[in-house]
Amino acid sequence: MLSLCQFNLSNHHIKIEFPEMSHAHVLYEEIAKDRNELQRFLPWANFMKSEQDEMDFLEQCRGDIAKGKGFPFVILCDGTPAGMIDLHNINYNNSKAEVGYWLFSGFQGMGIVTQSLKMMIQNIQEELHFHKYVVLADVKNKASQNIPLRLGFKYEATLKDYLYHHNRFHDLNAFIKLF
Repeated sequence: MLSLCQFNLSNHHIKIEFPEMSHAHVLYEEIAKDRNELQRFLPWANFMKSEQDEMDFLEQCRGDIAKGKGFPFVILCDGTPAGMIDLHNINYNNSKAEVGYWLFSGFQGMGIVTQSLKMMIQNIQEELHFHKYVVLADVKNKASQNIPLRLGFKYEATLKDYLYHHNRFHDLNAFIKLF
């Protein structure tokens, strides 16, 4: 398994690695358990209905990596998949990418995503030298908004009616970090 980086956080060992098919079972099982929480802000949660769906998604992730279209990573906490973090909507011409992340409820509140985001950008920046990273978070998802703010991202704008989910449009706040 290829890992981007690893670090210790409190009493936990965190590893950020490329997705492997061996992650599919645990990821799907935890998504199924956390579906009600995840689907509040993540439209894809309702479409992940089987372990095969998760395997198909991980295969797509691996294809995106090979094509340089995206860089998804599984966050492992003490060897167990705890969530994911990624770069997507990459624009090489304009030297920027969006960042996404999610974590299962049992791993939240420990600083895992904050430190994972910091370490991912730090390690990827050495190779890609992007000028701008963007985090988009639902205006009602304060926990997700606090992560980039803790890392020095700046609030840039509220994107009105940016995401259609649960039969209505949602506003997203955009946070940016420039290099």
